[in-house]
Amino acid sequence: MGGYYFPKIQGEIFGLKTGLLTDLIVCEHTCSINYPKKKEQWLLGYDIGFNKGQDIRNYIKGNSKEENFEMNIKAVLFLQKQMPNYGNFKNELDEYLKNIDKWDKSKIELTTILHANQLLLEEKLQRSLNLISCYYKNNYRLATQMKFHLLENQLSKIRVAKQKQEIDSRNYLIQKTEIQSKFKNWLNEVHK
Repeated sequence: MGGYYFPKIQGEIFGLKTGLLTDLIVCEHTCSINYPKKKEQWLLGYDIGFNKGQDIRNYIKGNSKEENFEMNIKAVLFLQKQMPNYGNFKNELDEYLKNIDKWDKSKIELTTILHANQLLLEEKLQRSLNLISCYYKNNYRLATQMKFHLLENQLSKIRVAKQKQEIDSRNYLIQKTEIQSKFKNWLNEVHK
């Protein structure tokens, strides 16, 4: 989360993550927190966030297939990491939770795949990746979006490395071609 929040919000953010990741109840978990070092407002926020995290965890548990449960928890943490503003994250999460049945779907409409392939033919890899990423986001495919983000992130990393002159143009093109190949395979898989 970007910026500095008041201690209560900092506690809520930390509590939410903790609540998502554990089945413990808040009083069992807070025994491990060193109270003298924490401010009262932080602890109040932690309690609120922990309970919200537990509610989200229970909602996910009740509304997703057992084999998707852990992935869906990771997807919520992914969404939180992608949203620099905690208030925006909470609003986005509410919309995603309403559409939890779509999170693990990866199939894409044929017209979108054709458009992505056309962009690749025009050597517009970034625009093609953005198109698919937006499709997943607009259609609440959160778990799939999280997996797809790894591919997007690879391109971002090699661009930064090239700008910092950590890799030369030749290696950049080789790695970019590998990413493009992985992306084409992805498109073939989601079309089936």
